[in-house]
Amino acid sequence: MALGRLTQMEINWLNCLERSVLDTTQPFTPSQGITAMAQTESKKKGRRMLRLPTSRKLSQILRVSKDYIELDTKREITTARYWVRI
Repeated sequence: MALGRLTQMEINWLNCLERSVLDTTQPFTPSQGITAMAQTESKKKGRRMLRLPTSRKLSQILRVSKDYIELDTKREITTARYWVRI
């Protein structure tokens, strides 16, 4: 895999995140995204995904994706990374 390219599984995870009930236009953490993805059913068979990324992996996927940006939270006390869909 070349640096900066997404695999098909990672693309499926992003599609699942977009279909979830989570409003991605509002700031969210990767752990909130994973929770929303775990509750989202697939398009074809109506089942839930068994393989989900870790919060660190989802953060890397969102960084590579051009649809999401990381919010600047360096001034805040929290260490959580917040992402938002552009």
